[in-house]
Amino acid sequence: MKVRIQNFEQHDPPKVPDETRLINELLREYLAWNGYMYTEEVLAAESGQKGERMSRDVLTTKFGVMDDVKTAKIPLLYYMVAAFQSGDEE
Repeated sequence: MKVRIQNFEQHDPPKVPDETRLINELLREYLAWNGYMYTEEVLAAESGQKGERMSRDVLTTKFGVMDDVKTAKIPLLYYMVAAFQSGDEE
């Protein structure tokens, strides 16, 4: 039995939409904070975002989040979820 292997051309990965990139960055920050380094690396590779992560300052600016001493200690994803939960209670 012959196995035929096709030659696949290398193409640049598709451009990641800005919204997807921001979500991926929130997830990467969360994963790294929890020590899930391998999972964070896989997400970065699969999403085509292998480079440096966005800085916290860039993320807070993009999401319009005010960071302080207390919130800077937790991933933005935690902070954002807590903000939505407290908004539901009011």
